[in-house]
Parts: sequence; C-alpha cells; structure tokens
Amino acid sequence: MTHLYQETRIDFAPGDVPDLYAIHRRVLAVTDGDKSISYAPRGINRDGRMEVVLRALPGVSFPDELPVTEYLLAHGMTLNFQSGVRIVKQSDRGERMPTEAEALDKWLRLMENGGFQVESTRLEPSVIGFYHNRLSRFTRLPFWIVAGRLTVMDPQKAACTMVQGVGRGRGLGFGKLITS
Repeated sequence: MTHLYQETRIDFAPGDVPDLYAIHRRVLAVTDGDKSISYAPRGINRDGRMEVVLRALPGVSFPDELPVTEYLLAHGMTLNFQSGVRIVKQSDRGERMPTEAEALDKWLRLMENGGFQVESTRLEPSVIGFYHNRLSRFTRLPFWIVAGRLTVMDPQKAACTMVQGVGRGRGLGFGKLITS
C-alpha cells in the first residue's frame, strides 16, 4: 500500500520574516489563506534566505508559480527527519516542558498513531523567543528539537502526518517532519 503527499518550497529575505508570526502571515498571503496547505520553516538556505516547506495532500492546488513535487510513501520505507515539536504538559499553572522521558514517550505514541515506527530519535530541549504583537509582550515558546529515523507502517496515515504534523503549535510550523 502506498500514499502520496505533495510539497513545494518558498523562501523569504530574513528581514521580511523576523519571527514565527511574520512567517505565518507571509505564508497565508502566498497561499491565499488555504488551510489545507501546511508549512514549516526549514531554516536559512545557501542564498541566505529563510526557506519554508509547504505541504498538502493530492488534489490541493498550490499557487501556479510554485513547482510542486509529489512524494510517495510505501510500507517499510525509511525516512531521516528533523522537527521542532511543541510537546508540553498541562499543569495547574499552565503549560510546562515535560521531562525528556515524558517527551520521548509522547513522541513515540504520536508517531505510532501517525503511521510510523520510530527507529531512532534524539531529543534536545530548546526555546524560541519573539515579540508577540497581540499580547504586546516578549514571549518564549519551549519546544523539542527532534531528529532521527522513521519507518512507514501505514502509508495513508503517514502521508497525513507529513502534511498535518504533530503536537502543539502546528499553525506556526511546529511539528512538521522535515526529511533529508
């Protein structure tokens, strides 16, 4: 059994996208707000521009000028990946970062439910800070940098996971699996 997803990439001058919300606004402008297209910042490319990966399931139209590649996922296929994932725990005082063991346990469950078997994973805690315009204050978002290898067990679920991502903050690009 196999399943497809489609992907394209866009890039922006770093000064045009100084934070996660600026990237979000620019992507919404490029995609005309189409919620069936997800995205993830990939980082600075060789040209010094912020590269952003856009994904969708087949049948979704990307803007005409963007070259689109379809990716086929098949049972047993292995993928090397990296992702910034917002795996948090709720407590009486709000969100908190889980311990590494708690985060790894939740990550394994998310991936298994998403059609993958985890072969290996490295977790590293991180944080991103930015000025939140709506709250009028500086905000810090804790997240995990996750990298490793996955094996596709259910191609249809895996394709959906590749497009939708996992964890919290997916609307800001967290949780998308960037493959190499």
